[in-house]
Amino acid sequence: MTNQLATVTNGRVAFGDAVARVAESLSPLGAVARIVAESTACAVTMKELEVAGRRIDAETTVTLGHLASRRNNSAASLREVRRQAGRADLTAEALRACIRNMQQALGRRSTTPAEARMYADLILGFSANLLSHHSQQGDQVLSGIDMVLNGAGAPPRPRGKNVPAPRDAGSGQRAGKKRRGK
Repeated sequence: MTNQLATVTNGRVAFGDAVARVAESLSPLGAVARIVAESTACAVTMKELEVAGRRIDAETTVTLGHLASRRNNSAASLREVRRQAGRADLTAEALRACIRNMQQALGRRSTTPAEARMYADLILGFSANLLSHHSQQGDQVLSGIDMVLNGAGAPPRPRGKNVPAPRDAGSGQRAGKKRRGK
């Protein structure tokens, strides 16, 4: 039969071989031996199911605790990423405003050649800083998203020479324009 004491199949209770052996040892009780063995098997099975149910409840509680902790950590990570992104937007906007101001100053007739060289040099530097800033922000946002979605144990994003860069990244050129030689 089966290793279990009692099973239910198609609405009918079936007892395992162990119950038959217990009923044999209770044979001095006569016809009552089978009833005692089967009712004891049902009682033992119900206790096993109750213990299994408590274990499942305990595991569920632990799992729900882990999920709540992860949800709290994810929310905190998301708040931090949003805070950093807000601060980064101010910095990026300040860089863009400086670049605009310097471009306007370059267009003025009163700008001397020495000032123009300084503005040009500063615009190149600020543009590089802005590109670097956006790249770092992208990495921070992606890391934050990884942390939110995958938890604190998420593997770090790959970096370095073998990581493909977006096309034309950092070239400092607009599409279709060629850079003049120095």
